[in-house]
Amino acid sequence: MKRIVIRMRHRAAAAAIIGLALAPSPVRADACKCRHLEAVGVALHNTIYLREAYRRKSNDLRPLDASSARTELDRFVQSLPEGMAPAPSPGPGLGPRRIPYMPVGDSIAPDQLSNFTDDQLCQASPASMQILGQALQAAPCDALGQSIVTHEQYHWAFCRRIGYRAYHAMHASEDAQEEVEAYAADIPILRDELVRLLRIANLRVVVTVRSNSAFPTNPLYSTIHLNNDGEVKANNVVPAGDLVKIEADGTQATTGSIEGSCEYEGMPITIPANAVLRRTDGA
Repeated sequence: MKRIVIRMRHRAAAAAIIGLALAPSPVRADACKCRHLEAVGVALHNTIYLREAYRRKSNDLRPLDASSARTELDRFVQSLPEGMAPAPSPGPGLGPRRIPYMPVGDSIAPDQLSNFTDDQLCQASPASMQILGQALQAAPCDALGQSIVTHEQYHWAFCRRIGYRAYHAMHASEDAQEEVEAYAADIPILRDELVRLLRIANLRVVVTVRSNSAFPTNPLYSTIHLNNDGEVKANNVVPAGDLVKIEADGTQATTGSIEGSCEYEGMPITIPANAVLRRTDGA
């Protein structure tokens, strides 16, 4: 999201802001546990959603002039919650989408910019650091906090890589593409944490299917009943691109009955079962 620019006229004040921006924010050290499985899964789901949403929007904005593109991007950012999964309670708090990266350079008068290096100008403003600190305090465990930090660090590094002046002058489509890349940096952290939690969660998948088929009156049968009960336990959880692949083994039991003059042969039966699930959430 493009920064709101408030220019300061005095170098001393600008230097004070730079000093504040360098102050570190605390990162929670508590490791994620099984109770955080849903929060991590929802964060991964939403991060993938946001990456793809910004990718589409970047393409849409390219043909527009700078002013129209900026207006459209701002409108788009306000509409983002419509496609996101609700966070569990307690949720991960403020996510990367809600942390505006505002470089210190945005608060320095243009005629004073030459007095500072790109490293200084690209430092996050005190306001950004304050919001980041609040987000880290709200994050229920370390992987969620680390994904937020990684997202913001991508913005800071990108600004330093291309230089503050080029960063400040970016078209809105370039801003959206930057978000694509920042969210892409988050995904491995969240995906790998979800894999780790699923490996220790003793995950089981239970499937129950009940079917009843009624037929017109005839001398053989009127209704057929089938019950399928399957249960598999995860034996391998691995990353699979953006997703998590779960391999599981277990059994499937089938029972049934027929109302009428017929009956099943070989019922009930129990057979081995296996499953491969690919998920982006912990549900």
